Amino acid sequence: MVGILVLAGPFLREMAPATSKPETAGARAPSPIRWLFEVAAVSIAMVFVLRYVVPLKVLGLFEGDYLASFFLLTGTALLLLHPKLAQRNFPARPSVILMAAVGALILHLLVTGWFDLTITDSWLTLQRWARFPLFFLATFFFLYGLEILLGPVEQPRKRYVLDLLAILLAWMAVATGAIFLHSGEILPVLLGPYFALFFVFSRLGARLVRQCTASATAAAVFGAILLAGFCLVLFPVS
Repeated sequence: MVGILVLAGPFLREMAPATSKPETAGARAPSPIRWLFEVAAVSIAMVFVLRYVVPLKVLGLFEGDYLASFFLLTGTALLLLHPKLAQRNFPARPSVILMAAVGALILHLLVTGWFDLTITDSWLTLQRWARFPLFFLATFFFLYGLEILLGPVEQPRKRYVLDLLAILLAWMAVATGAIFLHSGEILPVLLGPYFALFFVFSRLGARLVRQCTASATAAAVFGAILLAGFCLVLFPVS
């Protein structure tokens, strides 16, 4: 497992197109304090919305449909708050998107295959793969919203801290809904340590993809594939 994680960085660098140029700042993103506040406010608002309707109930994942709906609604709201920023960052070469998608799929198969062979069942069945496209779309909206707000990789450490802080704020909103609003969606909270470990490593990978490809869309595709695959392993099919 350590070997897979150590080799993931060089693997992604080798897959990155050789013609990639350093990313330059385009449309101005709001200050970190402002957009972190937006993430927190939007996340809390979406938790209230999810008390009345869960758009992705069709997924048929026990409490996973709630989390997917949260990602979809929160990400959509962030994009609607910054439409120009979202539009300017979206264009990307097909080869760049393909590299990010293939890299994420390979890493997902390597990690889940290792767990399946050594510790516990984690290989996705056909029944779970059928739910993958919709879950991927939901996570893509959320992670693309984060990518456009984080901006280019100019200060890697600071950016990484802001990235994890934004995810923590969103997760705290989900936990608030379960504990104080009695939403009943306790599984994402109980699985919090697993998600924390996942995000620590997956967001490093997404940052590397952003740095190598100069594309917010490619980084979001990479992260969304890993996050969707991880959730489909964890949540029971209902």
